[in-house]
Amino acid sequence: MTFDHTYGMRAKQAAAGLQVTIDGMDDWKLPLQRRIMIDPRKAPIFDADVTEATLETVYAKNAEQNGTTNESRWLAGLINEGYELLELEVSFTNPDQATWGRCQWQKEHPSYCDPENWIRKLAPETVIPDREISIICAMFATEHVGEQKHSLLSMSIIGSLFVGIPVSRIGFVFHKAIIFHRVRFAPPKREAAPEAA
Repeated sequence: MTFDHTYGMRAKQAAAGLQVTIDGMDDWKLPLQRRIMIDPRKAPIFDADVTEATLETVYAKNAEQNGTTNESRWLAGLINEGYELLELEVSFTNPDQATWGRCQWQKEHPSYCDPENWIRKLAPETVIPDREISIICAMFATEHVGEQKHSLLSMSIIGSLFVGIPVSRIGFVFHKAIIFHRVRFAPPKREAAPEAA
């Protein structure tokens, strides 16, 4: 028997019945099948002879190493690969938010562009795009307690903002207390091909 250092998050996520869609794709895990070279500095999390792996495998190993769910890392990986988060339904496991029930993320909200937003005041030297504000200071329509705010972003990543490093430079990581129920993405925007002369 192995110790679940995710505080039961893996079992809770498995019971949640996650639904993920990417507009225009039949299989949301298809982008995670891309193979990458394994960094020798990270080789201890893989067998010694592994020199490449799929993104799905790399993110799953990372989740195991960091005490979070595979789904959390896979979904964050899609964001890091340029997929746009369109819709999100989650619940939270931390005691203060567990009573909220299911929560619908509000992609658009007036507070995201408010210059008085707390994250802009704490990190005034850092230019934070409104898209990142919607993740850092996420607003939710909750099942039981009306509109509430809770970050989607890992607290360790938020710390980087205070020293002027934008999330886009570090990579997105979801908060560990999130259980995912439904997620919808748009594929990455592709640059238009140049017109023929």
